[in-house]
Amino acid sequence: MIQRVLHLFLRFLLFLVPFTALFVLGFVVVSFVSAQLENVPAAPEVVLLQPASEQPLDISPETIERRVMALYLRTQQAVLE
Repeated sequence: MIQRVLHLFLRFLLFLVPFTALFVLGFVVVSFVSAQLENVPAAPEVVLLQPASEQPLDISPETIERRVMALYLRTQQAVLE
């Protein structure tokens, strides 16, 4: 008796497998289509960087000092490594 009930229960579960797979597939398709139909947000404004050759030359004393200090620190870092 228990074996017969268990057999029927397992057959019922096997009967449900294709329907479950179809339900999941349908849910995925509906989600994908709804995502494709949503409005796309506007892209943010981006400022393009100019190459160094196109940027104006800044020869102020502060800039020169900053560049010399950066060069010095890079050489000291190379010595420490």
